[in-house]
Amino acid sequence: MKILSSVFSMLKAGGQVLVIRLLAIFLQFAFVWYVTRYLGDSVYGDFVIFMMITQFIGTLANLGLDILIVKRIGSLGSIDNSYNTAFLKKVTLIGVSLSIVATYIAVTLINYIKPDYLPILPMWTYLLGAAFYGSMRLFVEYYRAIKWITLSTILSYVITPTLAVAILWFIKAPVGELYSLVVTWNGVMLAVISIGLLIKSHHTWQSPTEHHTIASTSRLIIDSFPFLATMFLVIAYGWVDKMVLRIYLDAAVIGHYHIAYRFSTMVFLPLMAFNTLLAPQISRAFHEHRPAAELRAIIYRVLKWAMVFSMIAYFGFILLGKYILGVFSEAHVLMYPVLLILSFGQLINVAAGPVGVVMKMTNLQSLYAKVMAWSLVLNLVLNLLLVPRYGVYGAAIATSTGMIMINVGAWYLCKKRLGLSTGIID
Repeated sequence: MKILSSVFSMLKAGGQVLVIRLLAIFLQFAFVWYVTRYLGDSVYGDFVIFMMITQFIGTLANLGLDILIVKRIGSLGSIDNSYNTAFLKKVTLIGVSLSIVATYIAVTLINYIKPDYLPILPMWTYLLGAAFYGSMRLFVEYYRAIKWITLSTILSYVITPTLAVAILWFIKAPVGELYSLVVTWNGVMLAVISIGLLIKSHHTWQSPTEHHTIASTSRLIIDSFPFLATMFLVIAYGWVDKMVLRIYLDAAVIGHYHIAYRFSTMVFLPLMAFNTLLAPQISRAFHEHRPAAELRAIIYRVLKWAMVFSMIAYFGFILLGKYILGVFSEAHVLMYPVLLILSFGQLINVAAGPVGVVMKMTNLQSLYAKVMAWSLVLNLVLNLLLVPRYGVYGAAIATSTGMIMINVGAWYLCKKRLGLSTGIID
């Protein structure tokens, strides 16, 4: 009964997150539609490259501390307000400082090595973009860790694109101008962080039953290093195809490809919604030494529903993919094969189950990093081989192949090391 109750609660909460994320995806694509229609495909392509740099550095500059937040809070029975406040302040300060330094170095080096790779923008836009993204990510992970699941989803996925579209419409940004778009995006991220701080400052915490002391900065960084390695590989994997495409193709085509890529992630969206809830529960179960069979029962019952929704999304793209892409422009319809290839990789991702979450929450993050490293190398090599000859289709094949390798390998290791099958097939 305890397992069934836990599953029911997760399905209910996961369904809420899924609905909110579907709304968020609609708003995100409304943002993309507005940008491509009124500012131009090239502007959106350049914006994707800007996001690639700032999100990559902003996430890595957290040193994996955002994941450590989930693991630490999820593994402890109750945590007092002083612990939460001190932990978040320290992590945010580290992340923002490193984001600014790392972004300055990276942008300077890239402009020196290949001047036409990055869009022409003032340095401060890159610096703030990375710092704001890293800070927003920290707050979102923090809210998820203390079970403000709905709030974290709304902050990160709903408010941001809605505000951005509203501001762009209000200021009537000139066609072909990237600067207004980037400044607006930075301003929106700052607004989201401010909203998060405001909510946190007015929230009444439960009285603590246990007290925990905050770790030193050096201890935090040491503890987070395996998560940093994993996060670096995950983020690099998500952008390596666009990085290679930028060498051979112009910004507009990369924008078209990225839209198909974003649509393909809808196949993985159901499991992503449940992963948000599973992470702290898996951490708690692992530290309480619960049997693998109990954890398998929870994962499998949730995964069945995630797989059903993912199959609906996948076959929906097969039937309606051309019409969906055609909403943006006729040029986007050419990305239909790309959408199907990437969606198939995401479907295998779902079938393997929450492998990444399980390994990171059960002290197997270093092993997961090795799996990611091999998959990243394979992905990079395949992109370098296939993109010059097949363009965006080569990038899609390389990305999906690596994705399948990650999930099959991680599924096998979970079965071998934990005696736990995370996938739809035991």
